[in-house]
Amino acid sequence: MMKLYVLMFLISGAAITAVKISSIYLTNRAESGRDGTYVGFPRIFSEETRVCEEGFSANEADFLCRKAGFPDGGTFTTYNDLEKRYQPSRDAWYWGYVHGNLTITNCTENATSLADCTYNTGMNCTIDESVALKCNPVWTLEKVELKRNISTTVVSDSYGTLVLTMKRRTDGFLKSALAYNAKYWFQTNATRDFFCREAGYPLGAEDYGNNGDNHTDSLAEIFIGSNFTLRGGVDCPVDAQDFSECGFWAPFETDPRIKWENGIVLYCKTPEPGPWNSTVTIETGHGENSTTGTVVLTNQDTLKKGLICGKDVDQHTADLICRAAGFRYAEAIATNYEAPHNDRLDCSYVKENEIKPVLYNVTCPLDLDVLSQEFCSASSAISDDCDADSALHLTCTDDIPPSSIWRLVHMALARNPGGGHKAEDVIWDGDFGTAVGTLYNRDNGTFLTGLVPISAIQRNPYCNTQDMCRSIMEAWSSSSYTDHDYRSIGELEEREGKGLSCGYIIGNDMRFLPISSMDCGCGAGVTIDDCGDIVVSSNSLQRDPEEALWISCF
Repeated sequence: MMKLYVLMFLISGAAITAVKISSIYLTNRAESGRDGTYVGFPRIFSEETRVCEEGFSANEADFLCRKAGFPDGGTFTTYNDLEKRYQPSRDAWYWGYVHGNLTITNCTENATSLADCTYNTGMNCTIDESVALKCNPVWTLEKVELKRNISTTVVSDSYGTLVLTMKRRTDGFLKSALAYNAKYWFQTNATRDFFCREAGYPLGAEDYGNNGDNHTDSLAEIFIGSNFTLRGGVDCPVDAQDFSECGFWAPFETDPRIKWENGIVLYCKTPEPGPWNSTVTIETGHGENSTTGTVVLTNQDTLKKGLICGKDVDQHTADLICRAAGFRYAEAIATNYEAPHNDRLDCSYVKENEIKPVLYNVTCPLDLDVLSQEFCSASSAISDDCDADSALHLTCTDDIPPSSIWRLVHMALARNPGGGHKAEDVIWDGDFGTAVGTLYNRDNGTFLTGLVPISAIQRNPYCNTQDMCRSIMEAWSSSSYTDHDYRSIGELEEREGKGLSCGYIIGNDMRFLPISSMDCGCGAGVTIDDCGDIVVSSNSLQRDPEEALWISCF
């Protein structure tokens, strides 16, 4: 299902006395979008109007969805009820271009134009009362692969030509599309990162190019069969979790102006060798990456795969293993024997590749926040009481269990005034910057460090940020607290050098602390030590960097 705002092109004058829909283009929180986009809000090319909720019903939703290119129609809601990941900001450029409001009612069941409806341009409605459509898509994204050929053999890997397998909703027909690399398309880190994550590489993208300039890293034109189409590119917002959040051209129509050499080649990041010179992955079946599965260590010298003995692995150590695999938290700990057959490595695959346990009794200290061979203890001596059935099986997630008891134990302010994206480019002090906090889990000793969202302080914003300032200045500054200022990064009028840049946050995969609410109280001498238990959310730790809390203490 998808939700989108409606753009009506008008052929009337500014008074909007007569309205005719010539076409509807849809886009969303991403900057670009066209006829394939099925979730979002209007792209402005001409005079347009907002559709009001009053009197709007199922027939009107079907009518507008059909006009937008979705023959199976859809349903509707309002901006106020639209999921935030689709909502344009209330101060987005779109709302400033709206020239009037339109109500549409009483459409016939098979309406093809406004002449088959009753409409009125004299009504007034707020942004919250604007209609948001939930149209039925023609095509959905089924699979993302990065393909290249070595001689006559086609392989899928962490780099290669980006191939999107699209599924037609009505009959399940599959068609492969090559998105092309052009201005405004694939020019953002967010878009490239999204497709790397969809291809199974959670660390995001490292680089990109074109088929024509990267012959050895791409899928040769001879392998592009008649089932492929080549059409415009894709633009995704930061932290997009689903293709429906992206703006894109219809992938099922070929643009004859675009050639094979324009297809994009994407290079995804792969984990650096971790402890014991191995990368960590969660795998099922015949080695497919997953969020739930057998924990696999791949030696970077020999590429030989091995297993971790699952006996007596504690929650904190499991969390660190999940983080090494690109996730944030271990939701469930088991052994292969205890796990469902479809959620673990297949026995025939284990036997064929001679995959055996290589690490036993893995334990990491509670104050450790990354998996470390130096500080975690483990044995590599072969144990007769651990085999493939006893291998560690984990369910990893980016969500935080709301039942855990968390305390805010540390605060700091950070900024990268030079725009650099390395750790040494960041200045930490007690004056001003993006708020970075650390939560401590009293249940299992886990530490989480991340950005503080502006929404976390809303129960008592002035007092909460005042308490943060006192703690920050005690830890980082020789000055005493006098007063402070606060807002979100997105609300800063001149932001350069004042906090962490969006590029630094995205490039270093900085996540938000999952704080739902906090209230530390007011009064002289109150600090974050007085906050008590923090209410956390089970939602993803990914948010828009614009929502990060910024504080200035003085």
